[in-house]
Amino acid sequence: MSITNDTGETLAISVETSPPVYTIYPGESGPFGLPGIPGDCTEWTLHATTADGVVAAQVGPRVCDGDSWTITQVELDQARDDAGLEAPDPTPAPTS
Repeated sequence: MSITNDTGETLAISVETSPPVYTIYPGESGPFGLPGIPGDCTEWTLHATTADGVVAAQVGPRVCDGDSWTITQVELDQARDDAGLEAPDPTPAPTS
């Protein structure tokens, strides 16, 4: 699976309710390993969270090895609006 952060903020990727397992920086794309053999799927839900705790986007509960997930600035802006939080300036780095 691949993940692309098409936002202006650093995002922490977590599985279900676990602590973050991956950090993806603004403009970065990269692979994200899933359990099993190549081509397998899992019933995970992945969450992309900002340093100040806003869940920018999620995907799942079924994600597969060949999937790609792009987190957009539009999604992040909407999540911030829904949470009533403005983007920090400058954007802090995640603490985890």
